[in-house]
Amino acid sequence: MKTSKASNQARDTQVIAASRRTSRAPRRSRSVGSTYKAKEIQSLLQSRIDAASATATSRAAWATAVATEQEKTTECESVLLALKSHLLTTYGAKSQIVADFGFTPKQRQTTAETTALAVEKREATRAARGTIGKKAKLKIKGVVAPATSSAPQAVTAPPPTNGATPAVPSGH
Repeated sequence: MKTSKASNQARDTQVIAASRRTSRAPRRSRSVGSTYKAKEIQSLLQSRIDAASATATSRAAWATAVATEQEKTTECESVLLALKSHLLTTYGAKSQIVADFGFTPKQRQTTAETTALAVEKREATRAARGTIGKKAKLKIKGVVAPATSSAPQAVTAPPPTNGATPAVPSGH
């Protein structure tokens, strides 16, 4: 079972403190063919605690450096975008000055024939699926069938289902 760094540090600190304050701690401990004195065990555990603390400090410094880099990147990208916009507006997209700054115009990836083919395919798919756009849907209106007789129908109560007569309120 693997334990976390925090639980290792807590246990190591507890072992060090207990071995310092009690006289019952073994003076020597045998482990994997080696014999350790109590002071050597304390030193070993303290070195692991110190190494973990150094790692945490380094990680915090790294996280701060990453955050600073991201802020600077965001700031620089906005400045470069404004500079590119200014250069393109002032000198034009095909100017040598714009090229000297490394801002090259984006090349169109698709040809006119490819775009036309894509439009045809899209229309064919919509026709096959029976899909229509928003504006076409708004043009579709429902039709109500005309009533066959012009006399109004009388509203009648449904017959009782259990054989009892319906209760009629008094005064009616």
